[in-house]
Amino acid sequence: MQQFEPEQHLPQIKAVRSSIKSNEAAVLFAAEKRSYVILTFITILTLITILSHPHFHHHPQSSSPSTTIHTLITILTVILSFITILTTIHTLITILTVILTLITILSHPHLHHHPHPHHHPQSSSPSTTIHTLITILTVILSFITILTTIHILITILTVILTFITILTLITILTLTVLTLITILIITILTLTTILTLITILMLTTILTLITILTLTTILILNTILITILTLNTILSHSHPHHHPHAYHYPHPQHHPHHHPHPQHHPQSFSPSSLSSGILSLNTILITILTLITILNHPHPHRHPHPHHQPQSSSPSSSS
Repeated sequence: MQQFEPEQHLPQIKAVRSSIKSNEAAVLFAAEKRSYVILTFITILTLITILSHPHFHHHPQSSSPSTTIHTLITILTVILSFITILTTIHTLITILTVILTLITILSHPHLHHHPHPHHHPQSSSPSTTIHTLITILTVILSFITILTTIHILITILTVILTFITILTLITILTLTVLTLITILIITILTLTTILTLITILMLTTILTLITILTLTTILILNTILITILTLNTILSHSHPHHHPHAYHYPHPQHHPHHHPHPQHHPQSFSPSSLSSGILSLNTILITILTLITILNHPHPHRHPHPHHQPQSSSPSSSS
């Protein structure tokens, strides 16, 4: 019967260890690659969001929020100054109207009564005085009409400027609200991105730890099997006087002169059958390891790269 030699199984042992290391490296590389992809996507999204902000569309003559507000304030100042000037003109017109009215009243002929008309041979007659006053009143009324028309136009312009001022204030409030909404959206996107990244990193870490623990357990079981195999080989070589055909007698009572001893019981199992069983267990372990490697592949739906094929197929080819 051929004896079992541990050296024959050293390539399988090395293949198992190499597969464990390759699988661990593949899992870590996949986690790192996913992290880089997520970080790149987050960076692009953040840049697009920031560049979409109105502050970044700044030209020397363009309307960024600060420039727009400054321009609107300047326009409001000019409008208010113009309204102040118009109000002053309106006040002056009212004062001038009062003065002209007083002049008209004081120019009335009854106020210039002369008891002795013959003392003033050069004085004007009442008809001339009345004619002169009518002419003056006509001019004053014409001037007042013109001033009233100007006042009406000023009132209309004031209403228009007030409407423009209200629209300007609404525009400023809208820009302020839009700026706040943009800042809020950027904050929400940043928080969502951070939470997503933390969740993905935690899941990747947990999967990596589970895989490492599984691989370590398989390696320990494989080491125990190798140890048992080595001890069995040593024990089988430690009894050279024992004939190999002794295990063909299933019942010790057929040999009355044979007295079984406890130290002879390990010889009831042949080294070849035990080695075959251990090889079967080793093959099962290698199959489990291969399945774990396939399941933990970072992208199962994609075609693997050429440098990934030796890592996933080394246990099966070696076994």
